[in-house]
Amino acid sequence: MKYSLTDLLDKRHRGWLVLRVDGVNKEFCYGTTVESLEEFDIKYPYKFKVIDGPYRGGVVEIPYKKKTKTSSISYLSADEKGNDEIVIRFDSSKGVLSFREWKVSIIQERKYQLKTGRYRLLIPRYSHGRSEKYLDESKRGSRFAGTWFPIESLDGVFDNRFLHFGTISEGCLTVTGDGRLWSRLYLLLMNNRIDLRCVSFLDIF
Repeated sequence: MKYSLTDLLDKRHRGWLVLRVDGVNKEFCYGTTVESLEEFDIKYPYKFKVIDGPYRGGVVEIPYKKKTKTSSISYLSADEKGNDEIVIRFDSSKGVLSFREWKVSIIQERKYQLKTGRYRLLIPRYSHGRSEKYLDESKRGSRFAGTWFPIESLDGVFDNRFLHFGTISEGCLTVTGDGRLWSRLYLLLMNNRIDLRCVSFLDIF
């Protein structure tokens, strides 16, 4: 049976959980799909195979989020992510990114502008410490500011460009403004998979 890492949205975890893969600590993002390798009761930690994301195929043991003598809380829930071909649209002439009924402002250095066309937004690999100053939600930040989505061309080229939240762009597409909109975009993307690597498409025009 398949499950998702879902109980990670609190201010302590901010969408990430450190697990060991082949003896090495790796960061796993919210929504990562895993499959039980033995009969599984969600109250107990067993070994799981990672189904999607950068560490797919690895085997991890997922601990309890909280455990007492009388109860336990799991990081896992039934896998209910969507599998829609979501398309995020970026109007490069106006600096506006559109998703569903929302629009957010984008900054990108002109000399690093991405060409028009379709790209993939990939499942994030690790949280970015460079975003620490944007995590404070009392100052219009987002607890999910540390999650950056890699931007990959359709022919598989990744040149260190990301979609992320903040105020500085070094070639990335940087979402500015109210962090609550970034949180909405984050949840939309993380609760969807186009395939085992990709959460959505990005159209730049």
